[in-house]
Amino acid sequence: MNGIQPLHLLLKALGLFVLANLLFALWNPPVGRLSVYNLLFPGRERFPFGAGVADSNITVDDLDAMFTVHIISAPKRADELRVVILGDSSVWGSLLHADQTLAAQLNKSPITCAGKTLRFYNLGFPHPSVLQDLLIMQAAMQYQPDMIVWIIAPNSLRPKTLNPFLTSNLEQVRALVREYRLRQRLPRPQPETFFEQTIVGQRSHLARLLLLQSLAVLWAATGVDIPPVDDHPKLSNDLPSSLALGALMPPANIRRLLLLDHLEAGTRLSAGVPILFVNQPMFIGTGNNSDRRYNAMFPRWAYDQYRRIIARQAGTHQWAYLDLWNVVPPEDFTDYELHLSARGEERMAEAMQAAVQQVACP
Repeated sequence: MNGIQPLHLLLKALGLFVLANLLFALWNPPVGRLSVYNLLFPGRERFPFGAGVADSNITVDDLDAMFTVHIISAPKRADELRVVILGDSSVWGSLLHADQTLAAQLNKSPITCAGKTLRFYNLGFPHPSVLQDLLIMQAAMQYQPDMIVWIIAPNSLRPKTLNPFLTSNLEQVRALVREYRLRQRLPRPQPETFFEQTIVGQRSHLARLLLLQSLAVLWAATGVDIPPVDDHPKLSNDLPSSLALGALMPPANIRRLLLLDHLEAGTRLSAGVPILFVNQPMFIGTGNNSDRRYNAMFPRWAYDQYRRIIARQAGTHQWAYLDLWNVVPPEDFTDYELHLSARGEERMAEAMQAAVQQVACP
């Protein structure tokens, strides 16, 4: 009887490993669509974004994986009207628990229409970018939304370099920019090498996806996806004296800084699904230099001009538009001029209810 030959065993294992990598690269399996969420465990209330095992969250940039673990991937109920909310970290809910976000606050006071209940889905992601919102909107259309609420602000409308999420989905971004002829500069394409498509080349991505699936147990047990954050920097009521917005000084025209064509593209991409555009609340300082600036981000002249431009755009195109810029008092903001506390989110939800119902139930 022959014993085990370590060298032959090692060579066979190495051969199988190489074969598995080759097949993986050639097949390019949709691993992001494999999930225990919405099957063995409840779906997440918002997209995964976090540090990892310390909480029950981790950041992934795979669009398929982001949606597959989200509760929107569960079958649509017969008695619901789906309303997706797009936006940045203020919509996602920075420093807030999943049950304190804008979508959660709107779900706490049910809005009905023709015997169905509006169900709000948090599709915010923590980068300010209307291009990012468009990409998420495009992916969300397969989940049969009945209405879209698009939360906007000057930060999300300003041209900027691509964030890591958009860079990771560059092929889809290029197609979107090309189809809607968007005013957007993109980096030159850098196709993946064959090695980068193998299991070894994808090891970091695959490890994140695996960790995200393992965190389903923690999410199901606690309903918490980020730990509580009570200690954070407070916003100052005293503001800088400068009137500058970047390199611009009054009376400069800021229209060229706003990607209005992206909003127009969204109305076409939605294919008849109604959109409510909402100018989000912001922190308004009341201390030194508050006669010159609303806050550290925006001088009064520039922000007032932004509001006029958006209102005119909405009127020209007959968009449903709601301007909530000043509905939340300063004490209901957290660490950033656009980040709301749980009470701030509640105030915003209350201010939106009538407009949402009017658009959903014309």
